[in-house]
Amino acid sequence: MVNSLGNAGPNTNNYAGMGIYCNNIDISKLSKDERDKFLEKMPTCTFVGPGGGQCYPAGYYMNNYANNNNTIKKRVTVLTDELIQSLDQSLDSERSDIRTSAANTIVKLFDEDITRHDDKALNVLLNKMLLNPYDKSVRGHALDLLNTQMAKGNEDTKIILESLQNDPTAIDRHRDEARLAMMNMAATTTVVNAPITNGGTIIS
Repeated sequence: MVNSLGNAGPNTNNYAGMGIYCNNIDISKLSKDERDKFLEKMPTCTFVGPGGGQCYPAGYYMNNYANNNNTIKKRVTVLTDELIQSLDQSLDSERSDIRTSAANTIVKLFDEDITRHDDKALNVLLNKMLLNPYDKSVRGHALDLLNTQMAKGNEDTKIILESLQNDPTAIDRHRDEARLAMMNMAATTTVVNAPITNGGTIIS
């Protein structure tokens, strides 16, 4: 079955037209030069479809996480190709509970680290959530991420939101939230150095 956004059913060649794919390469069989070149170009996983490209190189998370005197230590989930691929496959599951669980995890990944708002792979999964024609909660989570600016989205997100606004099969609330998300995406945001507070008291 295909809805008005052109999406096939769950588990049918990736219903959102995108997916995460990994190449299994046994590096022990490569020469030293080949192995060095391979490791430089990690990861082996790529995402295809709108906005496709590589996901996470080796050491991505630890090398990109902020580390200065104005931060506090916090336990977060490390983003890996394997995790992103697992979530992608879960969003394609034929079972609604698995798709919903994957959406909840994606919300958690955005929420636990604000620097992920423009993460390329997470935003591909966000788009897949928006295109989900079967679970109101999955699509609703994606719209909430955009309207709270926890997720930035990308150019493909704008196209999906434009279609969603005019989708007769979508519920009224989702069409309205899609319009709001379009307005929010048009706004420019920046990150500033804000003082850390404790009960309203600025910590110097």
